[in-house]
Amino acid sequence: MRLTERRLTLRYLERQLLLARSPMGSGQAVRLLLGLQAQYSPSPYLALLARLDGASTTGLEDCLRDATVVKSTLMRGTLHLVAGADYPVWGEIWREQATEHWSRRCPGLDEKTAAAVAEFTREPREREELRAFMGELTGDAVTPRELLHVARALVPLVQPPPSGFWRHHGKASLQCHREPPELVGPAAMGRWLRAYLTAYGPAGLRDAAKFAGLTVGRVRAGLPYAGPVERLEGPDGRDLLDVPDAMDPDEGVRVPFRLLPKWDSALLAHTDRGRIMDPEVQRRVVNRSNGDVAATYLVDGRVAGTWSAGEKGSAARLVLTPLVRAELPDDAEPEGVRLLRFLHPRAARHSGEAAPFDGDPLP
Repeated sequence: MRLTERRLTLRYLERQLLLARSPMGSGQAVRLLLGLQAQYSPSPYLALLARLDGASTTGLEDCLRDATVVKSTLMRGTLHLVAGADYPVWGEIWREQATEHWSRRCPGLDEKTAAAVAEFTREPREREELRAFMGELTGDAVTPRELLHVARALVPLVQPPPSGFWRHHGKASLQCHREPPELVGPAAMGRWLRAYLTAYGPAGLRDAAKFAGLTVGRVRAGLPYAGPVERLEGPDGRDLLDVPDAMDPDEGVRVPFRLLPKWDSALLAHTDRGRIMDPEVQRRVVNRSNGDVAATYLVDGRVAGTWSAGEKGSAARLVLTPLVRAELPDDAEPEGVRLLRFLHPRAARHSGEAAPFDGDPLP
C-alpha cells in the first residue's frame, strides 16, 4: 500500500498521542513513546502535557522516584527518560556499539575494568569524581572530555533523582544500573526496533538508525527478531515498515492544535521529517550548529511556528512566532492557557500573542 503524505502524517500523529489525548499514566506513556528527550528538564513534562489528559509534574516525578522511569544517556548519545523495565535492554543496545568504538581507542578495556567501574558507581558519583576515577583506569588513552563516554560504554549509568525532576537544573550524579539485560545482540535490537515502530512508525531502517544513533547494519540485524511487520510505500516511494493492524485514521479527521516542548522526539525520529515539518521550517526549528531544537506548535498536524512563555508579576504570557502562513484554530487559545497554567501555576492572568508572519520562512 502506498501512503499519501496526509495518511503518513495521521498514522504517525495517532501513535504519538497527538490526535487525541490519552488517559494513560506517565510511566505507561513513557514506555509507549519509547523515551522522552530530557536534555532540558521541563521538556518531558511538557511532552506529556501535550499528549495526556492527566499530565502532572508529580506523576512523572513519582515514576522517577520508584524507578518506573529512569534517566540515562541513550539514543543519539543524548539524555532520555525511558521505562525502567526497558532500560537494561535499551542500554545494552547502545553500549554494544559504544564499547566496540572505545575498545579500539583503549585496547586495555576489559571485563575487569568494567567490574571496577560498576563497583565504583554502586553509589551515586559526581561527574568530576567519576572522571578522576576513569582517568586513573585509562591513563592517557583518551582525553579528559571523553572519560565519561568510556564509563558509559563500560557500564549502564543512570542519573538518579532529583535529576529529571521538574525544573531541576543542579549537578547530576551517575550510578550503575545493576539489573542485567534479558536480551543482547540482534534479539535486543529486534525488541527495540519493534518499540520504535510502535511509537514512530511507519518508518524505514535508516530512520530507526538515525533516531537511535546506531549503524543501519546493526538495526537491520534486529529485523528478523522484531516480529511481524507490515511493509508500506511512502509518498516518495521509500520502503517503510510498521506494526501490523496499526490505526489508519481517516484523511478528513480533525487534528488538534498542540504545543510541543524543546527537543520533542516527534520532530527527531526520522531522516526525512517531512511528515510533520516542511524543510524550510526545519531550518528555523533545528539549529544545525549545536543541535538545539526549538519549542514548536502544530496546526493541522504540522509544525507551523515556535513558541515562548514567560511570567511577569502575576501575569503569564505565551508568544507564538509563525514560520508558515496558517490560521490559528479555535482550540489554540485554550491550549495556550493550559500550557501557561502548567508552567506558571501561581499566575493570576494568562494571555497570548501571535507575532505577525513576515511571509518569508527562511532564516
